[in-house]
Amino acid sequence: MKEKTRCAIEEMLDSIIKSDKVDRIKWINREFPVRSMRDLVLGHLIGELTTRTLFLLNLSEKRDFTDQDEKDTSSMIKRRLPELVEKIEKELNR
Repeated sequence: MKEKTRCAIEEMLDSIIKSDKVDRIKWINREFPVRSMRDLVLGHLIGELTTRTLFLLNLSEKRDFTDQDEKDTSSMIKRRLPELVEKIEKELNR
């Protein structure tokens, strides 16, 4: 993965973490009650981050997602998980 692409992905991660995601998906709990809103939001965000990363990588480097890209992406998201969980919990408890 090119450094420019990695920086773009990190910036995208920052913007998603800073945004209000809980309100955007609360409708799911109204339609289909879930046991853990925190886990639902976290799963949603991990899926969104992975999808956006794949899209960004495909656009910027004009190639398919490799196994190494998947490992790198997972590593970037994994490193940010504590920050993501903290943000979700703050939004849920306001």
